[in-house]
Amino acid sequence: MQSPSAAGPHKADERVHALFQLGFHGDGLSGWQEQSPSSGDSTVQAIFRRALLDVLGPARVSGEAPVCRAASRLDAGVSSDALLVHAALPLTAPASVQRDPAALLAALNAALTRALVVRRVALRAPAQVIVQSVVRVKTYSYYLRVGRHASAQTAAVGSGAFFCAGRRRQMSLRRIDGKVCIVVHLLDNSSRQLLVEDASTVHDVLTDLAVKQNIKPFPGMNNVFGLCEARDGVNMGMCLPIGTPIVPIVSSWLANKVSDTAKFVFKIRLFANVVRAPEDKSLCYMSFIQGVYEVITGILPVTADEAISLAALQMQVKFGNSKPTVHTKGFLSRSGQLKGMVPAPLLLRRAMSAWDEDILARHRLLNADARANPMRLYCRMLLSRDFYGAEYFSAGQSFSSAMPESVVLAVGLSGVHVLTLEDKRILDHYSFAEINRWGFTSDPTFYVDLKAQMSRPDAQSTIKPTAEAGNRFTFTTKHGRDASDLLTAYATRILEEINARRDAGGAAAAAASSGAAGGAGAAGSGRAAAAAIALDEAATRIQAMVRGARVREDLQREAAAVRIQALMRGNLARMEFDRMLEEAEAEFDE
Repeated sequence: MQSPSAAGPHKADERVHALFQLGFHGDGLSGWQEQSPSSGDSTVQAIFRRALLDVLGPARVSGEAPVCRAASRLDAGVSSDALLVHAALPLTAPASVQRDPAALLAALNAALTRALVVRRVALRAPAQVIVQSVVRVKTYSYYLRVGRHASAQTAAVGSGAFFCAGRRRQMSLRRIDGKVCIVVHLLDNSSRQLLVEDASTVHDVLTDLAVKQNIKPFPGMNNVFGLCEARDGVNMGMCLPIGTPIVPIVSSWLANKVSDTAKFVFKIRLFANVVRAPEDKSLCYMSFIQGVYEVITGILPVTADEAISLAALQMQVKFGNSKPTVHTKGFLSRSGQLKGMVPAPLLLRRAMSAWDEDILARHRLLNADARANPMRLYCRMLLSRDFYGAEYFSAGQSFSSAMPESVVLAVGLSGVHVLTLEDKRILDHYSFAEINRWGFTSDPTFYVDLKAQMSRPDAQSTIKPTAEAGNRFTFTTKHGRDASDLLTAYATRILEEINARRDAGGAAAAAASSGAAGGAGAAGSGRAAAAAIALDEAATRIQAMVRGARVREDLQREAAAVRIQALMRGNLARMEFDRMLEEAEAEFDE
């Protein structure tokens, strides 16, 4: 007869049976039971099971995840104060887990990063426990939403597809074990729950969200992403400053009775190169959903034909390859998908059946690359837009009669675009390479000064400032500070990316030089060559910035323009910049 210890690690009598009491808020969760891999990320069962795996360690589970059973199968959005869950843990689990409920409780709560908490743990439960029979009483609470409903227009098209009202009015801060529970929305209409301390800031929230989204860390990550506040649930303001405390904002929602609509939204703040051509899949997804949001809400204008191509790629992401028996005529219109695929300004210009037919046809014609990488191709199509990813500011101007008085300023990676108010047609463009400086005044205005000696072969128009204005373009706008700060953030980011590329190139060159030489003498020669290259570069920069000579190479020209802007704006930075110039000039004099 085989002994129990030899019967295999997964026999019932060789497991440590445990009961857990879970508490969680249902916002953003898809109920208890995992239905499919696509919904597993947001179900309580999957979240709790992953936490158990983290505590046990993959090597201790012998390839089989613990089976978790709950006393109730809760629906999506349902909260629970004390849901009872049973799990059988293998004897290969750490000894502390088998013997110490307090240790298991602490380890699980450390592993649970969402708004889900384990309140109690009981080890050595009966092996044949039926968790449903343990629960004697269940108490359900129902809440009615009070306040106005979303307008039909908002619910029908555009932003309403992403930010739909429907939560009950919150009367006080929700806390779990002393921490405040907040919900942060993404632009794909999903949400993430976080537990924050009273002193937590936007920086802390962005760090946690990046972890939840499985985004690989990169330099300056928390400046590239941003957290917005949408008090009416639809219109997002500028991204909150990174040091802004979170809890006072939620408290202000309660005080102003907007907690039933107000939302935090996680988005890309700076469309820098790292998100314009992302290698990381999670980063690519963030770029994709923001692109979809800007297209279907009409923020980024596209033609009808472009809209069809983009919708076909979006359909590939959502439904996979074309299936003739499933994706039949009327598939998108019947399922209500069109309003989430076709730009709101274009949707009502054609019959729904026409959109449906054209998108399905384009979807069937996707090539192998488009079928394999639809999100990347979607983002690549948007990159052809000169001001893709820019932030928009309404403004007025009076320096040129050839330009409308009311315009839109698009501030982004390529500088400042001046657009028409109606259709966002480009009127003019000021790139970083030709901008000397920028700023704002309390009038309120926003201005850019162009370099006097710069020709503008790439300008979108021949509009020039008046003689009185010189090389300054001044726009009246109440968003002057925001536009100026955003332009500074982009300039700083560009400089960081240039320096990172230079450092990476220098390291690679040094490694190649050292490897080829194979000796101390060769290594010394490599250092001398690197020093000579650095001196050469310094000479080019000083010629460009001190003597006024134009930088001839694109990278050097962009770096010089951005370095002036980024380093000359603050006192300490300017002193450091002056010191660098003095040292380099001293080397030239020698």
